[in-house]
Amino acid sequence: MFFSTLLVSFTNMNEWLKESSYLWTILLLLPLWLLVFFQRKDLRRKLWHVGRALGIASVIVGQIFANDYWNPPYILGPYFPIEDFLYGIIYAGLITVLYQYIFGITYASKTLNTSKRTTLIFASISFIILLFLIKCCSLNSIYGQILLLITIGTYTIYKRADLFKPILITAILTTILTFLWLSLVFIIYPNGVIDNWKTSALSHIEILKVPLEELIFAFSIGFGSSFFYELSNGKFLNRN
Repeated sequence: MFFSTLLVSFTNMNEWLKESSYLWTILLLLPLWLLVFFQRKDLRRKLWHVGRALGIASVIVGQIFANDYWNPPYILGPYFPIEDFLYGIIYAGLITVLYQYIFGITYASKTLNTSKRTTLIFASISFIILLFLIKCCSLNSIYGQILLLITIGTYTIYKRADLFKPILITAILTTILTFLWLSLVFIIYPNGVIDNWKTSALSHIEILKVPLEELIFAFSIGFGSSFFYELSNGKFLNRN
């Protein structure tokens, strides 16, 4: 009786891990997000506003593009993707402040007059190009997103050469964080890749079970999204 009950509990736990894997995977990063939020009041605005924008973007991308790359379970179903929104707020929001948090970087008092319209137009054009590449050229969405993010990062550096070093370091830090995070996920949930990713769309190159595409994407999102906020708002970083 005892072993039967134990077996049922173990089976139920495995089902729960599988059915809610996307949600708890994101929530693993919540303690780190809260740590930054409460320790760095000066980063709260960026952490929240950029994270919210990227959360909305994640929902849109997930609805339009990403089903050719992976198919994670959604607690409320695919048409109510709360997980995609949390992914943008927690994961994407976190990486945009990673450099400033780790190295204790604050904002300088001087600002630059900027046109948010220009940056929004550029982002919109980039999104249209992404749509064309995926829908018309049959480019897998993960590679389309990588190209888009690298383009945005390159544009940011072109407009603000002073952000080159922070952007590059953030891209590297994001890759390391993502590797550690997903390694932990796959220790808890060894079948995560098989159950959630469309393996036919992958290169089948893995580093300790972490798909190479996820690490390249991590580098690109750190490169492309980490300092677009500073570009749009004309903010400068204090130098060490």
